[in-house]
Amino acid sequence: MTPGDRLLNFALSDAQGVRRIFYFEVAGAPSVFFAAESFRSPELAEALQDFPAQLDRLRGAGLEVYFLSRDEPAVLRGLTEAWGTDAAAFSDPGGQVLERLLAPEPPAFPETRPFRPKLATFALDPNQRTLAVFRRPPLGDHVSGCLEAVETWHRGAAVQHSRRLLAPAPHSPVLSGGSAPERRFPQWACAGCSTINWRSR
Repeated sequence: MTPGDRLLNFALSDAQGVRRIFYFEVAGAPSVFFAAESFRSPELAEALQDFPAQLDRLRGAGLEVYFLSRDEPAVLRGLTEAWGTDAAAFSDPGGQVLERLLAPEPPAFPETRPFRPKLATFALDPNQRTLAVFRRPPLGDHVSGCLEAVETWHRGAAVQHSRRLLAPAPHSPVLSGGSAPERRFPQWACAGCSTINWRSR
């Protein structure tokens, strides 16, 4: 997954053991998606020490948060409670989704081994398109990068909105009762009226 790709949809059990479809859970706002082999992994213990504080930063910015790992639903439920969040957490014990999200990065040099992350963080726009991806520690850099990526997206969206507002309106048909030719419409096309006189600019 790289910037511009839409995060794939999936149907997996959440922390309550209820099978849910990811796209049905999103709230239509920018979000941050954490994917890990296991959030209980000893290799992530140090990185996740300040995880509650990092989640507070995301909540303070109004971002939705989602989690995905191989951990069983009961484990995810305990973790999210310990982190003080009610964010949706999905269990992928078979790793079908994680294999895609945690795919090894191609080596920078032919003689080096591919880097496979233990944790990947995705900044997503409201349509679940990837704004940025972070795979290397520390976790604080992941969160800062996501906040920056979303802020950049907000600025770009505001500029596009302003351009649409300032764009000239296209010409449209003008209703007229003058000498323009009469055009007849079938009854189903205009309930209650069968003729409209019109002409174009």
